[in-house]
Amino acid sequence: MIRRILSLSVLLWTTTACAEQLLREVQWAPLIDGETGVIVTNNTDAAKGGVYVRNPSPRSVTVPLATLSDLGITSDRYALRGEVRYKGVEGDAYLEMWSRFDDGKKFFTRTLGPGPMAPITGSSGWRAFVLPFCNKQDAPTPSALEINLVLPGSGEVWIAPPTLAQFGPNEDPTAVAGQWWSGATAGLIGGILGIAFGCIGSLIGILASRGRARGFVMGLLSAIQVIGVLVLIGGVVALIKSQPYAVYYPLLLLGILCSALGRGLAPTIRRRYDELELRKITAMDTV
Repeated sequence: MIRRILSLSVLLWTTTACAEQLLREVQWAPLIDGETGVIVTNNTDAAKGGVYVRNPSPRSVTVPLATLSDLGITSDRYALRGEVRYKGVEGDAYLEMWSRFDDGKKFFTRTLGPGPMAPITGSSGWRAFVLPFCNKQDAPTPSALEINLVLPGSGEVWIAPPTLAQFGPNEDPTAVAGQWWSGATAGLIGGILGIAFGCIGSLIGILASRGRARGFVMGLLSAIQVIGVLVLIGGVVALIKSQPYAVYYPLLLLGILCSALGRGLAPTIRRRYDELELRKITAMDTV
């Protein structure tokens, strides 16, 4: 069973996280109210040909970056994807995308989540950002997209020119280039391994309570501990390589749980076997 689970995990690990259809590269065209005091410079080398925004005051400002029309979107899933870096940003700033439809409805997506949708706060080198939108199947496509940068306080932000892409029904718009797997794949791996280790835990409990298959049970606990350490190492590597939340968090969580449970349960299970063995010997002596 463990061999099959590991084989499936490796297969999921090596699958492509997403295969988007590129629609366009977005060129920022900021429309700035001069009274806000915000400094905006377009097409700077420091912003990789993108836009630089500085808010010198603690006052909150919303900076309009672009309005896109004639989108060419035909899918229910699309996303704006790019890179951002920032310095000395107070509070949780964020990029937002408003999807506007012909019936007057509009919906927003903001970088206030995990991974590439994390808020813009403090200072950071270049990192990926994603503004995804998943509509209902066969729903109307948007007529326009409005992209803004919202700064709750002072700070500097550089945003490289992003791309607009659309995705198929089974693809993850939040996946970034070089990502080991998507959020959906992480959920699948977690579900499979959770069920597998639950079954293994039940088997260990049943065998240990009856005092049977001591060598098999203790070997299984050792294997779980070793697997936990290896998975934990993988999680640390994912953090070092700046993998997104959907990659490093399941690895760290599963690695810590497996290594801790394997190490923590082994003494208890061993004592249980010793107690049952002692009872058996005592019962034989009294006969």
